[in-house]
Amino acid sequence: MEFKIEMPEEEKMKSIYLKHSAAHKKFFLGKIEDEVVIDIENIMIDINALATGWGAWDGSEYDYQWDEKFTVMSEKPGEDHKRAFFCYLKVSGHDDPLLWRQFSWGELQGFQGMMQQIPMKSINPIVLDGAEEGQLPVLKYVGSVKPKEIKSAIPTFEFVKFADRPDNFQTPAWVLSEMKPGAKEEPAEKKLDDEIPF
Repeated sequence: MEFKIEMPEEEKMKSIYLKHSAAHKKFFLGKIEDEVVIDIENIMIDINALATGWGAWDGSEYDYQWDEKFTVMSEKPGEDHKRAFFCYLKVSGHDDPLLWRQFSWGELQGFQGMMQQIPMKSINPIVLDGAEEGQLPVLKYVGSVKPKEIKSAIPTFEFVKFADRPDNFQTPAWVLSEMKPGAKEEPAEKKLDDEIPF
């Protein structure tokens, strides 16, 4: 006999993973097929929780391996691995912080374009240009652009301002642990192949 505690629908765990769909040109929480669309206007980026590296999907789980140094490419771990990114962020109007961690071509271009919007004095380490101590960058999502002759869509952002970090947006230990080079990834939601990989 299976032991199982029944839970009300509203108490089921909500996904913390953010995914941009090239086909829908929208952001979703968790699996796209669950159709949990999240409306995004402004986002705040945790500059202490950013990473670049490699990602792959083997049909049952993701494998992410992160660079030793942000933006600097490490050795490719496998034939199927693509360049990937890790970004912990807060969406305005959404209670819980989210993790945008992907290796699709369009999302990677979107992440790169987003980071290029942020005024910075240096990248390694990240030193913001014009921010007061403790402030983080806020960006506005302005829509998704579909490149010509490419089955993808790129989310685009504009820099808005630097703002104080909210009390409910602190960098948790599990985020710092997961983005370390060589960290093992837990099984994640099923990948929907709605665009070409990077």
